[in-house]
Amino acid sequence: MSKVVMITSAVLAGVIVLALVAGISFMKMKGWSRTSVLLALKMEADQIKDDQHVLPYRLYQPDTDTQQSLPLILVLHGAGERGTDNIRQLNYTIKQLVSSEFQSIQPAFILAPQSPPGQEWTDNQVIALPAVNYDIRSSKPNWKQHLLIQLIHQLTVEYPIDTTRIYLTGFSMGATGSWEMLYHYPQIFSAAAILSGRSDPAIAETLKDIPIAIFHGKEDKTAPLENSLAMYQALKPINPLVTLNVLEAGHNISGLSYTTDLYRWLVNH
Repeated sequence: MSKVVMITSAVLAGVIVLALVAGISFMKMKGWSRTSVLLALKMEADQIKDDQHVLPYRLYQPDTDTQQSLPLILVLHGAGERGTDNIRQLNYTIKQLVSSEFQSIQPAFILAPQSPPGQEWTDNQVIALPAVNYDIRSSKPNWKQHLLIQLIHQLTVEYPIDTTRIYLTGFSMGATGSWEMLYHYPQIFSAAAILSGRSDPAIAETLKDIPIAIFHGKEDKTAPLENSLAMYQALKPINPLVTLNVLEAGHNISGLSYTTDLYRWLVNH
């Protein structure tokens, strides 16, 4: 970690403590939840950059003395967590993944990057709702995806991460980013859990060997269930490791989806 990042992290830690002391009104002013503020104290803050871009991220390091290499889970957040504060993306999903309940099943590194304001994980921006499937085959990895893959490689050198157990998950905007990253980098990820996203059934052949758990709310008005149904129908004949879980819910299904059963499924691939 560079000296500049270390200083920035120290300042940010001070702001987090101030937020907890000042209480709810201060956190609301910053757009933070109490969950995100508390999680920020448990996760290392850093950033990765190229000549033109900076991508902040948080990394959770498992509290274990095992000598074995451990899995890494990359979590792509939805549109509501975009920003530059490196805190807002620490949501319910992260809370579950770093909890003792989940980590006792399998200790794992949790990587939570934050997309800049007004940008998505893909270059296919949602112009109007409902957000529907689109042509991924004509897309190219954007700078955020490039930096994330670079970061994964960097972390596998710095930490005891098992390169055969790198997992991907995302909700909504993050789910769409997950589909696109699976298409562009299928050799990187061992399995994926994708919630309430949009994709392209034409990319199914590229994903035929990747275990994928798809979740979608039956009453989703933001990204319709048809998005995931089309993807599942394209994958199922060629990928026996794909599942579709249709929930009696709307768009925000994180609380219903990130269970210990899903976590076990993910880390067992």
